Amino acid sequence: LKRPARLTLLPPPTRPNLSPPSMPWPMRTPLLFAAALVACWPGQAAAETSARALRGHKTQGNACSPFPQELGYDDLAYAEMTTRVCHVNWVLLGKVEYKWEHVQDVGCWTLKALNTNDLMSSAVYQNRNDGRCTLVISGYHGRLQGTKQAIADNVQLGKNKVKLCGYDIYEPFVRLMNTHTSQANWSSVADALGGPGSTCSSVTVAGESLGGSVGEILAACANQGMLSGIQNASLPVWKIQKLFTFGSIAPAVQPIRNALREDGCFEGSRLFISGDVYAGMGSLIGTRHAQMEAVEFFHSKSGVSHRTYACDSKDAVENRKHRAPPLSEAMTVLKRSDDWSNHEVTTYMSDLRAVHNITPPFFHAKPAAAPVKRHAR
Repeated sequence: LKRPARLTLLPPPTRPNLSPPSMPWPMRTPLLFAAALVACWPGQAAAETSARALRGHKTQGNACSPFPQELGYDDLAYAEMTTRVCHVNWVLLGKVEYKWEHVQDVGCWTLKALNTNDLMSSAVYQNRNDGRCTLVISGYHGRLQGTKQAIADNVQLGKNKVKLCGYDIYEPFVRLMNTHTSQANWSSVADALGGPGSTCSSVTVAGESLGGSVGEILAACANQGMLSGIQNASLPVWKIQKLFTFGSIAPAVQPIRNALREDGCFEGSRLFISGDVYAGMGSLIGTRHAQMEAVEFFHSKSGVSHRTYACDSKDAVENRKHRAPPLSEAMTVLKRSDDWSNHEVTTYMSDLRAVHNITPPFFHAKPAAAPVKRHAR
């Protein structure tokens, strides 16, 4: 997918006022507003870290090696792709830190389709080794919108659930998704994933923050054969085999189940950091996460540790935090910034490298001989 000579952002949609106009904006739910604003809005330290990483890939290239999926390289690839899709609009706006080649290839994954506006970006990447495809969805573009618009787009008081594909889903998330799938370039995404010329051997959805929330909603509809209800009915449809989310906000009152499996579980993982208040916002709006394995990371002065919760457990779908494992189990990691980077995918990337013993940059590292085992569930 070559970058056109002239590439501009798609025009912003007409945005509905999701809260009563008589209510002053500072009185609306402040934490939920913060969750919307922070996504895809890295703090200065996190932004500089991401920029350095991208510049490094420019000089090193994007080598493609058939690393075993079970060693965690797939997990890290999903995080890397999500980070770059989050930065797509900075590429299109001509920011010097981000170049088109940084979006074009991510290790073994090549960009096949792109859909973006000033609210959210998505892209389809395909693995050159085995044909697997990943639909990557960014978080809400808070920096492009500003404070008041972030609230208007993502906060709704009172009756705020809508019935969709058999679930009661938080309405602002549905509106954000509908706006995104109504963009002209969404047809290229649908064609890449399920069109007559598609070469995808499977479809994974990876998303951060609100992008992960939208990914769960898409999976609920796609696997029940109900995509025509959330995109143009003439567009191709597809199924979603795996979900992988970073700091996502729970979208539905009922845990979304995988209609393709008897146990209702999705392959993949929901990753969240115990100190990331945004990942637990579902407790404020009465929503739960989809049925998939959840991995909780714990940060301390000693490093990072983690605990895994099985798909069929209550801990996997609820928004609660848990007590950290013993400090003796913590892996030493690089010094962290003091800004909001706990919600940045770059933080998840460093955590994944630690728990899987992957030396950065992972595209060029040799597989670890003895990866760290996950804690007992």
